[in-house]
Amino acid sequence: MECLPQLRLMGPDAMKVVGLSKQKHMMKSRFYKLIFAFMLGSFGGGISLSAAPELTYFIDVATFYDHEDQPYMEFYLDVVASSLRYTSNETGQFEGKVGVELKITDLLTQEEVYNREFELVNPDVADTSRSKLGYGIMDVRRISLKPGSYAFTGNLRDLNLASAKTFGFRQEMTIEKGKQEIADKSALAIIQSFTPTKVQMPHSKHGYDILPYVTNGTYIDADSLMLYAEAYNTDKESEKVVFANIYLSLPALEERLSGYAKTIKMEPGRMKIVTTTFDISELPSNTYYVHVDLYSNQNELIAESSERFFVSNSRIQKDLMMASTTTYEEHFDLSEEDLDYYIRTM
Repeated sequence: MECLPQLRLMGPDAMKVVGLSKQKHMMKSRFYKLIFAFMLGSFGGGISLSAAPELTYFIDVATFYDHEDQPYMEFYLDVVASSLRYTSNETGQFEGKVGVELKITDLLTQEEVYNREFELVNPDVADTSRSKLGYGIMDVRRISLKPGSYAFTGNLRDLNLASAKTFGFRQEMTIEKGKQEIADKSALAIIQSFTPTKVQMPHSKHGYDILPYVTNGTYIDADSLMLYAEAYNTDKESEKVVFANIYLSLPALEERLSGYAKTIKMEPGRMKIVTTTFDISELPSNTYYVHVDLYSNQNELIAESSERFFVSNSRIQKDLMMASTTTYEEHFDLSEEDLDYYIRTM
């Protein structure tokens, strides 16, 4: 079993990657107290969330393409540090440890194409009080996959707790072949930060540290929504310039939300990064979609994608919210009353 270096997401006021400088965290740590499960789409939206008093964790996946248009999946695991059991180590401090098993199976051939077991460790903790453990322990990995349909399964267990339960997840997903002759787009990933790389880390690529924000598509009292995507082969369909139109919408409406739309102008190329941030502090509780549409210099739509997310904003009075019972049920398969109950228990 391999033992991996960890990323530590410090909250609620700051995020820290071990070995790097502190960055601003985007969300209150109380989000981690969510204890219900739901499913989102295969690409970039998230797998299932499994949580219990013994262990709380969040998982997302996103699909990208390499320089040869071959697909790979990014896997993000974020374990809530305060949900672990801590034991003393040889340094006289405390250590939390999670055992993780990951498997990917080809649904057509039933061949196991990926199998890893590893330990995610939070070492050298001086104070194990809950107020001092307001961060997550993150694992980021990239897995090359051929086009096809797969079952992605995993198990997690607190290794310091003899009576700990094993929590599992399963997600079926389809990996599509890269489009070499026409423009294409990656998954839409929600991220915490996007900074130039100084020290190579598991979340570094293309010269940047791109730290994922693992939320399973839910944002509770969040101030901002930062997006990351990659546009491929735009030089095949556009000359001199490409426009990325990025905007938010409601599920029942096709038009953009007023004040939540941006246009980014960029040069065409083999791979171009698309990233921007929206202030969502004034968004009422509701289900939303974020869209990224790519247009050529002839104003022709050459690639598009969208991703669903949910906002719970306690800072806006309930009678001003746009959310309806059907909106809650669409995202969570819960009534508004049930969802309110869960939020009140956080």
